[in-house]
Amino acid sequence: MWSFPRNTRSLRSRASTRPLLRACPEVPHRFDAELLLARALSAAGRTREAESRLRAIAAEARQKGFVLVEKAALKGQ
Repeated sequence: MWSFPRNTRSLRSRASTRPLLRACPEVPHRFDAELLLARALSAAGRTREAESRLRAIAAEARQKGFVLVEKAALKGQ
């Protein structure tokens, strides 16, 4: 049976980032789903609805401290 080769270097780097991962909050999957929905609405020609969704996502992300999600939502407008 085929399997991925073990790379000891990547295992060491993962071990060193574990404390950082514990400190960073996990982004809810709902944000990803909302961004994808806004993109689909925009592609379907429903730009007003997509823009209002993106503004709402950006505001909620800013409030909860998810800066990258906020930037992605503002970029999508």
